[in-house]
Amino acid sequence: MLIVTTELIPEKTMVRTIGYVMGTSTTSKGSVHEQHELMNEARQKAIDSMVAQAGLKDANAIVGMRIETSATIDGSFEIIVYGTAVIVE
Repeated sequence: MLIVTTELIPEKTMVRTIGYVMGTSTTSKGSVHEQHELMNEARQKAIDSMVAQAGLKDANAIVGMRIETSATIDGSFEIIVYGTAVIVE
């Protein structure tokens, strides 16, 4: 699955816009070193979830991908990724 942060993909033609897709993941608390690794894992899980959602909608690309992170009251973090699922040729 092709994922870009831009709205267009150079040298590709957008054939169909499918719609909004997203994925979320949370991390637990840890030391500074552990937190870095936990954030990387959580970010990848959120992206994998978004890609799976796009795949279920028969998309072959996601444009306009964004990542947001927020701290929760207990010290863990929530990661949200989202974008627009499309079909490109």
